[in-house]
Amino acid sequence: MEATNCRYFNGYKPCSRGSLCNDKCHSYSAVDSAILVVHLGAMGSVVRSTALLRKIKQQYPHSYVVWLTEKASCEILRYHPAIDKVLEFSFESMLILKAFHFECVFALDKDLKTAGLLPFLNAKQMKGFKADGTNGSIAPMDTDANELWRLGLSNQKKFFENTKSEIQLLFETCGWEFQRERYWLYLTDVEKTESARRRQQWLGSRRLLIGINTGCGNVIAYKKMSTASQIQLIQKIQKVLPDAQIVLLGGRDETVTNQQIQQCCPFVVVSDTQKGLRDGLQSIAAVDILISGDSFAMHVGIAFQKYTLAWFGPTCAHEVDFYENGAAIKSDFTCSPCWKRDCSQQRMCYDHPDIDQFVTHILKWNENEMACKLKSQDASL
Repeated sequence: MEATNCRYFNGYKPCSRGSLCNDKCHSYSAVDSAILVVHLGAMGSVVRSTALLRKIKQQYPHSYVVWLTEKASCEILRYHPAIDKVLEFSFESMLILKAFHFECVFALDKDLKTAGLLPFLNAKQMKGFKADGTNGSIAPMDTDANELWRLGLSNQKKFFENTKSEIQLLFETCGWEFQRERYWLYLTDVEKTESARRRQQWLGSRRLLIGINTGCGNVIAYKKMSTASQIQLIQKIQKVLPDAQIVLLGGRDETVTNQQIQQCCPFVVVSDTQKGLRDGLQSIAAVDILISGDSFAMHVGIAFQKYTLAWFGPTCAHEVDFYENGAAIKSDFTCSPCWKRDCSQQRMCYDHPDIDQFVTHILKWNENEMACKLKSQDASL
């Protein structure tokens, strides 16, 4: 009897995992429910939301998990052991999803594309956000989503009254208590090996590898420090920690910026910015410390448990959980945070980050690491 309830059974061609299609197969994995996560947001937000996979697998241990997202984020989630199917948002994907009967759908985006999809789905339960049928506005699915929904309607609440991180609010929106579940990104064994090789190549005879992500998304371009500020920071780090190697990170949009920085700081290494997202993940995984703006790279650093220092100007630092392994360097401008895409101020916050704060945190982390290594060496004697 064919094992039609196996997660690898497809019903139209032989399985590549074994010649036997029954519960005696070495790859047999029974599923009893299907779960859908819909998250079309920015890539950094998608990385953050991978923490939900830990709870999903705890609550639904034998579930078949489908994640629907935008094309760019599909690369981030590829190969993930807790996701059975990654779908790019498209008309074809809507037809595929119609074939499922979901135990629960987690609709995490407050947008009409997600809301418009929901009525087509077969689901026992839905959590998150939907559309108000009267005027197409976004509304909470139930009371669990009320707090995150209301924060988006009030700058006062979002900027000054809220004390919860975004990941905590997402957990609560899904109806769960947040227990500091960590982000969950995945690298294959081949990618881990390449990351380790890259680390040794960049590090050479030095002891500490510091990665600086020089860019951010285009929606709020002021989330990154200016090039001049980054050069100033690099020169200060090199002065106080001469045994540290600095590597510049980023994607295709950062190619020119990184070359400009290297011209002023010839001692830095420049990573390859042309090989795509998964190559970028391997580069971040190679470093000891990551410095960034509030960006996709910052969330990747948190996911890989790198000591992450992030500068915050227009956005809200309290929305990011560093899990006691990093810190937010906040702008002291009175207009921050603002969440503005454009700024008319003559004096820009990204031109004036507190460089000394970055250096202080790096030195303290370095001191703690040295103390831990000495303690470990003493214990082995």
